[in-house]
Amino acid sequence: MWGSCTGQRSSRRPKEGYQRVSGAFHLRIPLADVNSAPSIHFTDVFAFGAPKVVAYFITIWMMTYADKVIVCGMPSGSCVPSLLYSSDIGCHTSILFLNNIKGEQGEDTIRVARYAWEHDRQRPNTHTFPITCPVCHVVYPWNRADFVVQKGCGKRFTLACRTKLENGRNCSGEYTIDGRPSSTLVEAPYIGSWYSYNLNEGMQ
Repeated sequence: MWGSCTGQRSSRRPKEGYQRVSGAFHLRIPLADVNSAPSIHFTDVFAFGAPKVVAYFITIWMMTYADKVIVCGMPSGSCVPSLLYSSDIGCHTSILFLNNIKGEQGEDTIRVARYAWEHDRQRPNTHTFPITCPVCHVVYPWNRADFVVQKGCGKRFTLACRTKLENGRNCSGEYTIDGRPSSTLVEAPYIGSWYSYNLNEGMQ
């Protein structure tokens, strides 16, 4: 885990299995408030669900977090959604976020949220799938998920292998994608828009 105050890291990782399709982040569970925790002294802690986390994604994430929250002074609870959409971390791992909020009387309230990315091709229903067919062992043999099921519907469906065998028949391999877990779509409050200007206009 990474904490903005403690700076400590632990080898313990949450179990993978909370994730979400359509290039959007979703909150797997409602925010949970844990009161009366006087022994906890941190502001923000992040944990990542991938079994083998790639440090590159985490480094970029924490550098962006430090810029927005520590340097620019944005509230972390409101800033995390924009962090989700401004990085490539979603295609690699789900995220657990613990936010320690100080009350008016000095009491600690820990808000816990899990986030997972959904993409209609890469992570349908927030789930990953094998890159090879278990029958013919061809790499990337699956029909596109967005051709099989309506985009963003979240229902359970099956991907079929499209490999043609030597006998002219299609491979019988398939993989079932579970339905999307109960979740809430995360909106990004601090993301703006880019515009492209054609500088050649007026130069002719």
